[in-house]
Amino acid sequence: MPTKTDFLGSFLDDGSIILTQHPLASILEDFWRLVYDYKCSTIIMLKDMSTANKTAAKYWPDSGLITFGSITVKCVNTERQDLLKTQTFEVNHQDYENEDPVTVNHLTFEALLGDDEALPKMVDFIQSTRNVTSGPTLIHCLNGVGVSAVYVTAKTQIQCLEKEGACDVYLAVQKLRRKNVNFMLSQDNYTLCLKLLRCYLNNQDDYSVIY
Repeated sequence: MPTKTDFLGSFLDDGSIILTQHPLASILEDFWRLVYDYKCSTIIMLKDMSTANKTAAKYWPDSGLITFGSITVKCVNTERQDLLKTQTFEVNHQDYENEDPVTVNHLTFEALLGDDEALPKMVDFIQSTRNVTSGPTLIHCLNGVGVSAVYVTAKTQIQCLEKEGACDVYLAVQKLRRKNVNFMLSQDNYTLCLKLLRCYLNNQDDYSVIY
């Protein structure tokens, strides 16, 4: 097995979730080594390239393959459904050619987060992507601590609402920030999380409570 790359993100849920920033051009190989070394089966991208900062690099092929140092990434399938773009990649390490490639589903939410009109679609996206992985899920936004933290918090709190009929967003954010003090520092991020949960409840028949 290859030696695992230097840590590039924050581990949550005993390593089943990795939060990181959108990779810069200078660390594209490191990004894919992270995916390869930890056998990530899903990447969730929460920042479409049309709204990304110019420092954020396009790190995936739309077709064919791209090589990043010792890592080769091949696109084997692309599908679009409403605001969800799904691509399947095969990731190989040139020093371990006898090993099977790591198959990665790359899921992109192609709407500007924070747009009230996109809230129902974002809730649908969270619910449709929360149980799609057999290995670790890597989640990223532009800075790795904003809407990525919103996604994780909204996902866990929707699960609380389903199981217990209530949730505590403030406590959830407190726990998240013990992993990284920069998670969800923006009031806009916190407000977006509340909006997503209220949007979820508007589609439910059962009475639930958000704290």
